Amino acid sequence: MHTARKTFITLSLELGMNVKTIKSITGHVKDSTFNKYLNITEKYKKEEILKAWEKR
Repeated sequence: MHTARKTFITLSLELGMNVKTIKSITGHVKDSTFNKYLNITEKYKKEEILKAWEKR
C-alpha cells in the first residue's frame, strides 16, 4: 500500500498535478506526512529548472 501511494504521489507531481489536489485525493492533511510519500526525482528537478529558466 505504501509503495503504491508513494508511486501515485510522485508520478502525479511529475505529470503536473497540483500538490493540493494530490493531497486531497490521498487524504493527507499535514505536509510532514505527505512529504514522507513524495520523492522528488532528478528528472523532475531538471524539468522544473528548465521550465523556470527557459523564460529568461
